[in-house]
Amino acid sequence: MQYTVLSPSGAVARDHLSNERTMLAYLRTSMSFLSLGVGVVRLAKYAIINPLKPLNLEKYPEMLRHDYYIATTYAKPLGALSLAAALLTLAFGMARYCIMFNRIVNSERFQNGAIPAFAISLFVLPIFSIVIIFVAKL
Repeated sequence: MQYTVLSPSGAVARDHLSNERTMLAYLRTSMSFLSLGVGVVRLAKYAIINPLKPLNLEKYPEMLRHDYYIATTYAKPLGALSLAAALLTLAFGMARYCIMFNRIVNSERFQNGAIPAFAISLFVLPIFSIVIIFVAKL
């Protein structure tokens, strides 16, 4: 895989602003993962688990028992997986920001972000697939 190596061109302020904007994009993505995890857990709890908990599920159709089982089994692991994705994205964004900041200050050459973006997308695709499967089972 070939990637572009960029050299600093003298527009240091522009490079710093671009680096900050990229860090904010990582922060926004991290917050989206966190919101997704909290949303899945709360939706399962308040829309499925709490209304069905006081009922005797043996009297109700198999569909309700299945929904209750899916919500109690998969909601918290999906929330934890989403939280892990949020923390990983935030840590990666902060590390990349610090590395790029030092390279800009020292006028060193630096790479574009194609490889890190590809690595993050490989981690994100399974999470969204699992969430879609979870929602489809309900």
